[in-house]
Amino acid sequence: KYAQMFLRCAAYQGSTFRNATLELVWKSHGMPMTIGDKPILPLLMDMAVKDSFIEGCGADKYRWVHDKVQEAAFSLLENAEVSPFDIGRILYYSLDPSQLEQDLFAVVDLINKGKTEKSAEFAQANLQAAQKALGLSAFQSASRYSSHGINLLKNTDWSTERQLKLNLYSVGAHSELVVGNVATAELYMDEVFERGDFTALQTLSLTMTKVTAMTSTLRFNDAADCCLETLKDLDYKVTASRRLVPLEMLYALMKTIKKLKRVPMDFHKHIGVITHQKRKGIVALTASLNYVAYRAGDSKLSILAACKIVDMTLKYGLSEY
Repeated sequence: KYAQMFLRCAAYQGSTFRNATLELVWKSHGMPMTIGDKPILPLLMDMAVKDSFIEGCGADKYRWVHDKVQEAAFSLLENAEVSPFDIGRILYYSLDPSQLEQDLFAVVDLINKGKTEKSAEFAQANLQAAQKALGLSAFQSASRYSSHGINLLKNTDWSTERQLKLNLYSVGAHSELVVGNVATAELYMDEVFERGDFTALQTLSLTMTKVTAMTSTLRFNDAADCCLETLKDLDYKVTASRRLVPLEMLYALMKTIKKLKRVPMDFHKHIGVITHQKRKGIVALTASLNYVAYRAGDSKLSILAACKIVDMTLKYGLSEY
């Protein structure tokens, strides 16, 4: 009985699991922690390892030896009184922040198996999972988590969960675009941009995704116009008009060369790093402009953008560009 329950509790948690989370799930089923005076979970863990159901894969961490073994353990869940959603909710509220971060995917996957009235709270959990997946380049997972979070908030007004919805749509658009779902990415972007009540800085990451979407369909001139328009909204003027770019480029190039000649040889030892959020965004967008203008065949606008990046580097410090 206890061995089957042990396998059931482990099966809830995905392909890998830790002692701490297993103990919480075990307790949620109302199971005893000791037999006589001996802790029961270590005994069951040793039995499962010896019988080749699971194996260690790090400090206090285990995994199923094969997917088929885990599938067989899932068959023990049919008559379970506690649902996967209940287990996910228990773990979500019981784990401390560092533990939750380690088991985030498993916990959110369990939560997503059920229906909840706490839509905003668990939409936030899906956002965390999507952002973590994005950081790991797991774009398919990121698109799934962001989509689930968006669906949780589909009946929630933008005025009540404004930032959360913006973040979900931003992560969702980026991940959908990377996996090739351009139409879905554009739907997410349109949903935000058509509102017209966000500042250029608030939607900067979404704008970067929009520029990437344009370049993926070879709309380089449109992408350049988008960059210029957004930079203007950020109070940063690259050019007064695209017709004046040839003259502005020559002036900026000569000015940049003179500045660089005055820079001391040990300048690199003392230069800082741009941390100001708006300045980082401006540099990123100007770097995108440099690329899309070149691809559009507008080498003068590309050079002008490059001069602007050099100027900002000299003024404010280094960036990834």
